[in-house]
Amino acid sequence: MNISLSEILLVLIVALVVIKPEQLPDVAFKLGRWAKQFRTGMTKLRRELDGTVSQLSEEVVSQDDARKS
Repeated sequence: MNISLSEILLVLIVALVVIKPEQLPDVAFKLGRWAKQFRTGMTKLRRELDGTVSQLSEEVVSQDDARKS
């Protein structure tokens, strides 16, 4: 995902308008924590899906080998 400097500045300006400057550090901390949880969840999901796909591939290969025998 490529985010340009102008897009980051636009988000920061909107955040300053919508969120009070005093609340900005707290909001940034919460967003960072949410982003970390999201990445962790996606990593776990990807690993689980990879394991399932690999397990299914092994089953297909073993069934194919059994048919050839």
